[in-house]
Amino acid sequence: MKKRHLSDITSDFLKSEEYFRLSSQSKENARALVKGIGDTAEYTGHGDYTKWDADFIAPFTLGLIKNLSDETQYSLEWFNMTYEILKAVLKFLARTKQVKISAVKMDNLLQLIESQTLFEETDGFILEPEYQDPYLPQWTPHVADDISTYVSQWLKLYEESSAWNKRPKGVDKGMIEILMKLMAESAYNVYRKTPKTWTKFVICEVMRNQFVEKLDLSVDEYKLIVPAMSSMLDYLGERALLNSKKVESYKRYLAAGEADMLEAAKDPGNYGASKLVYQEMQRRGLDIDNRAEVEKFIQEVNDNGGIDSLLPKEIVDKHNFTEEEMRFVLNHPEHLDSIIDRFSVGLEEIADEHISVHNNHRWSRKQFERIERNGIKDGIKLWLDKDKYKLPKYMKAIDAMAYVVSLETRIYARTLEIPKNWSIETWQMIAGSFDSGMVKEKTIVRALVQFKADERVIDQILANQILNLFAEK
Repeated sequence: MKKRHLSDITSDFLKSEEYFRLSSQSKENARALVKGIGDTAEYTGHGDYTKWDADFIAPFTLGLIKNLSDETQYSLEWFNMTYEILKAVLKFLARTKQVKISAVKMDNLLQLIESQTLFEETDGFILEPEYQDPYLPQWTPHVADDISTYVSQWLKLYEESSAWNKRPKGVDKGMIEILMKLMAESAYNVYRKTPKTWTKFVICEVMRNQFVEKLDLSVDEYKLIVPAMSSMLDYLGERALLNSKKVESYKRYLAAGEADMLEAAKDPGNYGASKLVYQEMQRRGLDIDNRAEVEKFIQEVNDNGGIDSLLPKEIVDKHNFTEEEMRFVLNHPEHLDSIIDRFSVGLEEIADEHISVHNNHRWSRKQFERIERNGIKDGIKLWLDKDKYKLPKYMKAIDAMAYVVSLETRIYARTLEIPKNWSIETWQMIAGSFDSGMVKEKTIVRALVQFKADERVIDQILANQILNLFAEK
């Protein structure tokens, strides 16, 4: 039996009423575009148009629109012509009963697609982050809005498809929406990765960090995350909205990150401030929608010593280092490795993105590892001398170490500058990524720069120039 292809309908379509309603330019290109649309469908594994139903037509049409609008070589005229022919072909197939959807339902489906993609803006759920890593690609509202749009459309299509009825038990619309949106938001805002470029590192880090910090879920609900997201990914792959190889990779990455996420979720010390406040207000029966009540509670928390006051002492102690412990590490450098291990995944990601040559300097893995160790020691020394360097009194040693080692290793990986060779140009770039709301980060930078001058790693003239970039306005 001959394999069916959309081009089989060309002769009949060119005699149809749908064809005669096309613009003159679309008529001229109809034969080629019918074949092109058929080839695209065949590439997704759905070449036999007689088996097309609403579950295929909706995401296929949406994907075609998305790809055409993404590719800069396609003009608006070409975009309109392609969609006009696709729409006419689908109406012809439905009217002549060659697809598994009636003419009335086809009209309704096309109207829904147009309302969601061509004429109606989707509310953007990805907001610009306060801090932007100067060594990552620039954050742009265009990309953020683009991600918001197609993730929202994916969710809508999935929830209205027959696949939704086969979702894992216990998963509702609210859950899958917050999971997909938080993954997409965190991956782009923190790592500049879109849903089409997620990596194992990004997926696992978001699961271990943002999912634990922000999501107020029970143990059983956390265990639903991987099957819930995997089920939706299967749908996206089956409907060619996401590359099938990426779907399989993403499912493996989700499975790989599950154990660390579940372990981190057991420890309230990993929860974000908003999550801890919300949980405690719920426990006390306070109204979280009452602004005055919320402000009064937050003031009480601050008066009691901050967010740590909401945690049991043993949890706080587990996540904090004492001055005695930090001094011991400085005096016994062999123990630095156990601290570096806490940051190993993130530091490896920084190392992976290094440049090879810059200003006659070549990348050296040994040099990177020296900066790792020195960065940890710098963070410890700053924290121990926090009064001198005006660090916040509430700052934890682990946070000081994390910020300093991340900053020093990123500078090396992206510029090959070790601290004694820091340039004002590099720091101008870093300062340009900071905004007025980043008070804590500026405080740490000023402390680190002055510390490096005091240690005679950099001279005071350069230190003053850098400090001026981060001066309070």
